[in-house]
Amino acid sequence: MLKKLIILRHGEVPFYKVGFLSKTDLTLTEKGLKEVEKIAKELKGEGIQAIFSSPLLRCVQTARVIARELGFKQIILDESLEEVNFGIFECLSLEEARKKYPKIYEARLKDKWNFKIPGGESYKDAAERFLNFLRKIEASYETVLCITHVTLIKIILKILCGLSLEEIERRKYLPACFLILNKKEKWEIEKSKLVKM
Repeated sequence: MLKKLIILRHGEVPFYKVGFLSKTDLTLTEKGLKEVEKIAKELKGEGIQAIFSSPLLRCVQTARVIARELGFKQIILDESLEEVNFGIFECLSLEEARKKYPKIYEARLKDKWNFKIPGGESYKDAAERFLNFLRKIEASYETVLCITHVTLIKIILKILCGLSLEEIERRKYLPACFLILNKKEKWEIEKSKLVKM
C-alpha cells in the first residue's frame, strides 16, 4: 500500500516567462541538468521503489538523471503526470494571455479549478487523471517518485493534503523542487526542498 509519495518538478528549461507551458517539448538547460544531479543525491535513502515520469522531454531527461544516480534501470512514463493543458494560452506569459484573451483570462481567474481554457483542460480534469494514476499504483508500491510539472504539483497538494489553491499559490515551486508526502490518517507534507514561501 502506498505510504510515501515524492513529487519532483523537472529541472530548469529555457522558458523564462511567468506564464503557461504545457505540451511544448523543451529540453533541460545545463543549469537544469546540474540542479537535478544535486537533488538526486538528496533522494538517496528514501526507499524509492519506482520512478514514474510525465512523457514530456523535460521530465524524461530529469527522470534519466535521477534513475542513473539511484541505480534504476527503468523509468515508467505515464501521461497522467503531464502538465495541465493550457490550450490557447500555451507559451504565453500571464500578461500576454491577459491582453490577447481578456475575457477568457478573467473568467479563468474567477474559478481556476473548474474553468477549461479553450483547447485545454481544467484543474479538475487534471486532478481526476492524477487520482486515476494513484488508484492504479497504490496497491503495488510503498514509496514512489513522480516527476512532473509545477501546476500538477499544486493540484496534487490540493487534492491529497487539503490545502487551498490560494495557500498553495502563495508558494514558489522552483525547478527541481520536490515534496515528500507521507500517508498517515491523510496525506501530509513531511519535507520540501526548493519550495519558497
